[in-house]
Amino acid sequence: MTLTITAHLAAEVRAMAARAGMTQEQLFQAAGLPRMTYYRRMETPSDFRLSELEALARAAGCTFGVQLLPLPVEHTGRATATGEPTR
Repeated sequence: MTLTITAHLAAEVRAMAARAGMTQEQLFQAAGLPRMTYYRRMETPSDFRLSELEALARAAGCTFGVQLLPLPVEHTGRATATGEPTR
């Protein structure tokens, strides 16, 4: 099963809170994010904003960065959003 980006980010936020010795709600509060944002992002889940991720990382004492990686491409075609070569 492949995680969506949103689910992967929520899992990373959970891990970040645990490493910082905080609950997820405490992390959101320390980041200055409203309680409703916590519920929207972690319970629904809905997409994170980059500014939210940056604030959460800072509150947890982590650095924040984004790395964009190319999709796997077969030598015969371009990759689609799923990483499958086009035909």
